[in-house]
Amino acid sequence: MKENSEKRMPLGEHIEELRRCLVIALAAFAAVFILCIFFGRQVIAFARFPLIQTIEQMGLPPETVDQLSGALAPMDGFAALIRFSLVLSLLISLPVMARELWVFISPGLKPKEQAAIRPVFLFGGGMFALGMAVAFGFASPVAMRALFFFNSWLGFDNRWTGGSIIQLVTVLSIGFGVVFELPLVLMIFGRLGMVSPDGLKKYRKHAIMAMVVFGAVFTPPDPVTQVMMATMLVLLYEISIFLVARVYPWER
Repeated sequence: MKENSEKRMPLGEHIEELRRCLVIALAAFAAVFILCIFFGRQVIAFARFPLIQTIEQMGLPPETVDQLSGALAPMDGFAALIRFSLVLSLLISLPVMARELWVFISPGLKPKEQAAIRPVFLFGGGMFALGMAVAFGFASPVAMRALFFFNSWLGFDNRWTGGSIIQLVTVLSIGFGVVFELPLVLMIFGRLGMVSPDGLKKYRKHAIMAMVVFGAVFTPPDPVTQVMMATMLVLLYEISIFLVARVYPWER
């Protein structure tokens, strides 16, 4: 029998390594956050892009952007900047956070396990960023346009604030980023043998019903955004069935 020559790290060194990784990850997040605050005007201008895109698509005059992004309270502008800077900092510092997490857990994995899990970090981070990009460039303008027409149909005058617009963009960006992790989660469960492609197909109707409920509860209360979220979830679920079939341990 071969002797086990692996070096075991004491608990104290594990804690110290964890502390070092956390410090680096938080430092990267804090550095990006400070930069976002320093370039606050540019960050707010970037956050207003979905509104500008919506106004252009509706054929309204450019000054409508300023009319729909004012401040009704002294802290509205500051709160909007903090809220959007947190989301932007998370997105930009995500690669550093993923790298530090990998540095911490990789020594405890075998070479085959490292080869299997390493793509998960790239895939997970890429899907989260893709979800936020879809929300920012597509879902947010569509939701704003739907809400604009819905308010007008009800007889309300649209007098939005910059804070409410950025809050809508922030909620949709985080929501779509989390939702786009569905294929990754199901792939991990599939690789562990906890779910199978046949099982996902069998309970497809139940899953679709759950997705419709999720889209209705965790999105702004307008039917367009809810339908978009539910449709995206169903599409990702179908993609997940295909991906799980590629990683499922059929030898079991």
